[in-house]
Amino acid sequence: MEIDIKMPRANRYPVYALCIVICLMALVACENTHKRDDPALLGDLAEQYWTKRMMENDYKSCYDMELDKGSVPFSEYRKRVSFAGQIKILSVKTKEVKIEGDKGLVYLSVKFMVPPVPKELQQTLGDRWIYDSGRWKHKLKPIILRTS
Repeated sequence: MEIDIKMPRANRYPVYALCIVICLMALVACENTHKRDDPALLGDLAEQYWTKRMMENDYKSCYDMELDKGSVPFSEYRKRVSFAGQIKILSVKTKEVKIEGDKGLVYLSVKFMVPPVPKELQQTLGDRWIYDSGRWKHKLKPIILRTS
């Protein structure tokens, strides 16, 4: 004996809406992963990190991008990375990105002013990143390369 159960048309729409919401949530979750071999993406991520850290003082966002964030409490991290002094950062731009397996090295050009020096200075910063759990994560210690 077969039972044919038909859902009334009015009750179908909430089911359709729920399916759409679930699909959209899955798409958003997929966006949170980074492509390991995409130098442009890693360069953009490094620029975003350093802009937040040195220009916007958004230390919480930077902390969330750190590889070893669990080993250092946020209060300690903030003390380590807060930008003390009167140096004014003007810009952070990616110069070059090198990716080898799960390790990335981003070279950034940082333009800044130091009072009372009247001219703009520039420094190249080498920044290490590690691909871990589907995301690029920042390695805390940068490499200062040269001042021009």
